[in-house]
Parts: sequence; structure tokens; C-alpha cells
Amino acid sequence: MSPPLPTLSATYENTPLIPRFVTNEQTPHHFSHPHHCSFIEFLMLHVPPSAQLGFLMEKKGNKRIRANVIRNQYASTSRLNTCDLQALLLLHASTSGQPTGVHGVISGDISGIQSFTSSNHASTSEMKRMIALGFEGSANKIGVGVVTLDGTILSNPRHTYITPPGQGFLPRETAQHHFQHILPLIKEALETAQITLKDIDCLCYTKGPGMGAPLQVSAIVVRVLSQLWKIPIVGVNHCVAHIEMGRIVTGADDPVVLYVSGGNTQVIAYSEGRYRIFGETIDIAIGNCLDRFARVLMLSNDPSPGYNIEQLAKKGEKFIDLPYVVKGMDVSFSGILSYIEATAEEKLKNNDCTPADLCYSLQETLFAMLVEITERAMAHCDKKDVLIVGGVGCNERLKILQHERVAEE
Repeated sequence: MSPPLPTLSATYENTPLIPRFVTNEQTPHHFSHPHHCSFIEFLMLHVPPSAQLGFLMEKKGNKRIRANVIRNQYASTSRLNTCDLQALLLLHASTSGQPTGVHGVISGDISGIQSFTSSNHASTSEMKRMIALGFEGSANKIGVGVVTLDGTILSNPRHTYITPPGQGFLPRETAQHHFQHILPLIKEALETAQITLKDIDCLCYTKGPGMGAPLQVSAIVVRVLSQLWKIPIVGVNHCVAHIEMGRIVTGADDPVVLYVSGGNTQVIAYSEGRYRIFGETIDIAIGNCLDRFARVLMLSNDPSPGYNIEQLAKKGEKFIDLPYVVKGMDVSFSGILSYIEATAEEKLKNNDCTPADLCYSLQETLFAMLVEITERAMAHCDKKDVLIVGGVGCNERLKILQHERVAEE
């Protein structure tokens, strides 16, 4: 006889738009839901096809909190209608062997799915390798990966939302893109890794930081799959994941970390039992600075604006003086961006420089600032290695400059 399904409750988790579902045993008595049902049952019963998914906690005196599905403009990107739920259920059915009828799954067949217990997995004596199915959707790329505990990547399919030149990506459209591609990516990840549901030990997803609407897509899907597949969820910090992934791939033991991406610019090191920030941007991230200048030059966003700036910078021959803003261990990029945006049109019109010269000058200035504060962190922490992580870390010129400075130490 299958064990009973846990009853669920919706509670706040940082934001009312991303609910956390916990079992009754973990939930205080005043947070219990008036109707005991699974997450899927709750959604099918309460979410009309045209409704956007959002959760509002309404206080009932001091005794009880009730979860209501509402229309919310901030959650409008995460439409989980009947067709979407049916697609998830069909995915579950195709991978687990359960009946494909939505009504059949909801009404009784879910209770027949084995719950996640240690008895369903190999004993420690069999030395079964742990496998995680991970979901990343914090920006314009949605990815689903299968990875083992030792860092072996079994599959890593992904899809990027590409906007026209001169445009960035907005939360609503980005989330809609993620929702359209996440189910095919899940299937592709499982097929490429050649694993079944019985092989998966946990479901991981980017909990934040990131863009709210795109993050909701993977957060909602991973919760649905957790209920269908009876596999526990592990929320992952986006920043720490970058660092730990880099450490596993490179074998770096205790480096100073230069974390540079579209949303983050930080110099981090592990000190006194935790990761600590020794320097960071005081305004915009370096990736955001590069992306926005790419829009000024109307560069393509395929595969990424930063990559296209890098390729154009290789053709630059003339260095143009730009503001150099380092304040102690921190850097500032917004003034540099404002300056080059204001002067680029005039300089190009007067043939004072080329777009390649502007890209070259911007890269050299920004990267020199980063190398400077990273070197200070190395001296302060008495560390000899530097690990560059994040999307901007793919830039070859940044890696060369940082390598030259480390080699001098």
C-alpha cells in the first residue's frame, strides 16, 4: 500500500509571488490550508485557464492564513493554465509510466506513485552516485542540466532568448520564452543523460538572485515535478553556484573569486568560515555596462552583446581615454557608460575613431579596474589564485589581463 500523500500549505518565501510548499509536519498549525490536497490538485481546482499564477496570503483573524489565487500584474508572465498543467502531467506520464489522462492522474493515480524514501534508492553499500536535475532561468537563458555529486555533467541543454539589436530583454517576454522551452529541455536533458526518474536524487533550481519573472518559471515547474515525481527540492544561490561550479571545474582550492556577469560584479573570498565580499560595483554590473553600450552601436545580441563587443574590440587600434573610477575596493561603471554613450555618436560622426576603437577602449578601462581591485583582495587575503566566474568571465581579454597580473605576484 502506498504511503499517503503529504498535505500542503502555501507560505511566503521572500516574495508572495513565489510560494513555498511544505508538508503539514513542517508547517505551524496556523499556516494549514483549509483543503488538504496536492499542489497539482490545488492548481487544477483553483486556477482557471486564463488566470495568471500568483499567491496572496490573506489573514483570517490571528488564527489562520488562506491562500488565494489572484490576478497579479507582476506574476503575469507565469501563466500555468490547464494546457500547461496537462503538458507537465504528460511529461510525468511519459517518464514514469503513469496513465496520461489528466483526470485519472489527479483523481487517483498520483497516490500510486512511490514517495521519495531511502528504500527506493540503492543502499550506501552499493555506492550509488547521487544525481541532480537542475533548472537555471535567472536571466535570458533557460537551461536544464543533469549532474552528479562529483561534478560530472551528464547533459546540459539550454536555450537563449535573443532580442533584436538595440534592445534588451524584458522580464515578461523572457519568462514567456522560458515557459515555452522548459518542457522540451527537460525531456532532452533526461534523454541525453540516459537516466530515468529512479536515478534522480534531487531537483535543484536557481532560487535567486536574478530577474523575478524568469525565476518564477523554473521555481513553479520544479515544484510541480517534485510533487509528481516525489523527489526533494534543493534551492541554489545563484552566486555561490557560480563559485562552486568554477572550483569543481578548475580544481581551485581557495582562490580569490572575481564574479562578473550581467547582474553582478564582486570580488569574493572565503574567509573565517564564509564567503565574504571584499569589493564590488557600487552601481551597475560590468555585463550590464557592456550590454548597454552594445545597444548604442546596434550590435547583435546573438550569441550575446558582450561577445560581439569582444570580437569588435580585437580590431581596435586607437585607445580613447575614459573615466577610471576605483573607490577603495569598489568600482563604478555608470559614469563611464554615460560618458561613452554621450561621446560615441559625436566621435563616430567626426571620424575621430571607429566602433572597434570604442569597444577596445571600454574593455581595457573596465578590465583594468577589475584587475586592480582583485589584486588588492589577493594581497589582503594572502591568496595566490584567482578564479573568474560569470558570463563576462568568458572574455579572453579579461582572462589574459588577470593571468598577467597573477603571474607577476
